[in-house]
Amino acid sequence: MDHNDAAARPRERVLVTAEQWYAGGERIPYDPDSARVLPGGPIRVFQRLVGADPGVDATWLTMLPGFPDGSYGWAQVDGMLGDDLGPRLYVEPVGQGDSDAPRKYRYSTMERADLVEALWRHHGVRRTVVVTFDYTSLALLELLRRKAFNAAMLGARLYSRNYTPSEEELAELRSAIIRRDGALFLHEAAGFVKEHRRHAQRWDLAAAARDLPDVAIYVGGSDEDPYEHRQVDAARARVPGADVLTFPGGHLTTSEHPDLLAAAIRDIASRHGVGPSKERR
Repeated sequence: MDHNDAAARPRERVLVTAEQWYAGGERIPYDPDSARVLPGGPIRVFQRLVGADPGVDATWLTMLPGFPDGSYGWAQVDGMLGDDLGPRLYVEPVGQGDSDAPRKYRYSTMERADLVEALWRHHGVRRTVVVTFDYTSLALLELLRRKAFNAAMLGARLYSRNYTPSEEELAELRSAIIRRDGALFLHEAAGFVKEHRRHAQRWDLAAAARDLPDVAIYVGGSDEDPYEHRQVDAARARVPGADVLTFPGGHLTTSEHPDLLAAAIRDIASRHGVGPSKERR
């Protein structure tokens, strides 16, 4: 059987709907000015926790989402990770999914990095394996730069040619994207491309890897991703210490091959001390 035919063959699975995904998390108050989770914070951000046990010092798994589907993009992967892998935290940036989408708000990579740090502080996260997808990779690069003493981080072809998402899958994706005025966010967030160019020197993965030799870096990409393939090739050439993983399919690996992505995440997480969670959902 041809490799592409096998990759494109529909898999039997129960689709997690957007409503089910958001019902499994909560909206908490957040103050972007102080970058703190605070009672009475002016906006609400969505988070989803699995296996979090207050007071237990553990290595977490932090899941940062992509554009444009937000944390819902992890919905199909989540069930395949299993209830025993944790604690894990799914972050929903302001403007996406079930987080508020203020009309007048300074959406940026810096602001998204602030939110991640705020949630880490709120939950007492001291060690974590971070999985990013798509544009939140920039937020991770910013966080790495902060860790390194601030030293110097649809005409869209989202799916591969051989993968045809079902009408149900597309409907749920749209539901996640437009939730809470999220359509407004699409225009605002598209600026991350120019933002990346402007901060290219700061968000240089090779430089971050050199400055943080104790941080393990894994870079994943898909065979037919029209956006990220150059970055994967560049990482392979410029960051020799990084482990580069290649998946079949297009940009939305989270939709096309959640099973392969989940297996890779489980393997990486287990290498770095993320163990069976203390609680079941």
